[in-house]
Amino acid sequence: MKKISSHFSKSVSSKEKFKNLQERFFEDSTGKAYQIPKYFSTRWTSLFRAIHRIFNVWESLEHCVVENPDVDFEGLTEENRVFLELLRCLLDKLNGLVVYFEQENFDYAYIIPKLQRTYKFWGQYILKEEF
Repeated sequence: MKKISSHFSKSVSSKEKFKNLQERFFEDSTGKAYQIPKYFSTRWTSLFRAIHRIFNVWESLEHCVVENPDVDFEGLTEENRVFLELLRCLLDKLNGLVVYFEQENFDYAYIIPKLQRTYKFWGQYILKEEF
């Protein structure tokens, strides 16, 4: 993922080629071309935004590799696509918490129930029973 996001953030020509490729294939019903946001390991929400965007433009990325043999995104496998879909769902939940706790005026009465729902969600889908 870092390789993909950094590839399109460094080169203006790569951004333009990718934009043109997306416009040809109209992955979004509006026909709008999307840039892939840069991932920063220190910004919690940047991972979700980058994964979400990569997942949404996956087919364009595949075409990009076919049309530009010098571009090597070896991670564009069906297995990784499924993994990204699961990760996107989990990070969406986590980002909801991050955004909630970053608010200046949130209601403290909702903290415990929100944390309990999150714990149940993560426990049900992520944690193994022996823990």
